[in-house]
Amino acid sequence: MKIFKSILDFYITTSIHVAFAVFSLVQITRIALNISTNLNVDLFIFFGTIFGYNFLKYFEVFQKKVFTVKKNYPILIVTIFAFFGLLFYFFKLEFEIKLAFLGISIVVFTYPFLRKYGFLKMFIVAICVTYITVYVPCLILNWNDKLGCLMQRLLVVLCLLIPFEIVDQEIDAKTLVTLPHKIGIQNTKLAGYFLLLICYYFLQLDLIITLVIGVFVFFSNANRSKYYTSFWTESIPILWWLLLWYKF
Repeated sequence: MKIFKSILDFYITTSIHVAFAVFSLVQITRIALNISTNLNVDLFIFFGTIFGYNFLKYFEVFQKKVFTVKKNYPILIVTIFAFFGLLFYFFKLEFEIKLAFLGISIVVFTYPFLRKYGFLKMFIVAICVTYITVYVPCLILNWNDKLGCLMQRLLVVLCLLIPFEIVDQEIDAKTLVTLPHKIGIQNTKLAGYFLLLICYYFLQLDLIITLVIGVFVFFSNANRSKYYTSFWTESIPILWWLLLWYKF
């Protein structure tokens, strides 16, 4: 059991799990809009997620000089490997897609400085994830074809971030003024339910995924373990992809 926990912690802390979640969102877009697979784009997103997410997650720790190689060498090794992976696939991308990724990378790498605006934090993350998992794979489509998918993804990601905001409310500094700090936990959950209803009734979100996200929002509280968000909540996009894959 201890070995299993160590493997799971490695899988989560190195951001491999969140990379699979983002990769799954890309595949959902491809299935929903009938876009052919582009492994160069998809694998660039996978490795880029690991590198970018680790940069964001450990930036403050590194800045405070408490990030030690001896203690965090698995994270460092995976991040370096991911960096070379994203470089390899970046040079295989078409010029237009390269520009699209370079544009969003500016936002990603300035996020640690934007994070202090706590109320906007989840919206910045949701916009970046939507851009990467819908806009970029859909560059070949016109706006009318991808607008519904963009709106659905933005609202779904916002709902998926709500458990993180609630669980982390005691960790986040009060000065960040996150959504739960600003409007309270119950009102934050109600906002999540409202967005889910919009996704289901107007943006054709799958009923099972709507209910699963709703359940995770409902049971979110500050006493939940890190696995509640970092593993189980982040597994929802993977479940969504598997359900779509099974149907099609």
